[in-house]
Amino acid sequence: MKSMSSLFLLFVTIGMLSAQVDEKKETMPDALWTLEAARLHHEKQFDPNQWDQKLLAVDINGDPFTILLPMEEACFPVAPYQGAAGAIDYLFSFGDRILKGGAFSIGRNEYNESTFQEGDAHQVFFNVLVLTDVDDEEEYNLVLSRNHPHYLGQGKVLTSTRPVEYMCFTTADQNSYAIVNSRIFDARLGRTILAAPQKDGSIRFLQLDYPYLGHNRALAYMAELLKRAEVQAFFRQEGNI
Repeated sequence: MKSMSSLFLLFVTIGMLSAQVDEKKETMPDALWTLEAARLHHEKQFDPNQWDQKLLAVDINGDPFTILLPMEEACFPVAPYQGAAGAIDYLFSFGDRILKGGAFSIGRNEYNESTFQEGDAHQVFFNVLVLTDVDDEEEYNLVLSRNHPHYLGQGKVLTSTRPVEYMCFTTADQNSYAIVNSRIFDARLGRTILAAPQKDGSIRFLQLDYPYLGHNRALAYMAELLKRAEVQAFFRQEGNI
């Protein structure tokens, strides 16, 4: 009888725990970026009565972009929004070669608030670093916020073989993706992409994950990353330009 009583208590305990888990699931708030939210946002963007005409005029009359990017930037009307984004240009010496790239970040907003650490105004959603043999001091990184609450970043690095071009975007549902010279990367598997062009015209990649990264810590993070053995070996492998 003692064993039966213990078994009964075990079932009761499991049942209580299951009930608590189910209750938590039922009381958890729904995601902010739902299909209905996406539909409402879509309707506003295509309704001329909702457009921010002053913002459009600023874009049209502003200085044209002089940066050569993979995709040409365009002026288009959008509804008013509150959002911010930024980019950091990377430039490191690596023996007789150079490492260039950028960090793309998004500002705190109503959809990503829960993913931010206290005190940070921006967090990085994509990092890229490219090995190059071209000493070019031009900056080729840019972030566009006009698709808020989705954000687009892009840039390029020149090399002696062919340019390395990249685009990245992060969406309101907190998913991020990147395309580097036609290869697609899912940021859930790593937000840092290293690229090493080869002498034969091909390219090698290394995708690395990192913990949450505030915009103001990106440069320090990348400097430390370059000390790692696997990163050193990647950029020194035979066949690199």
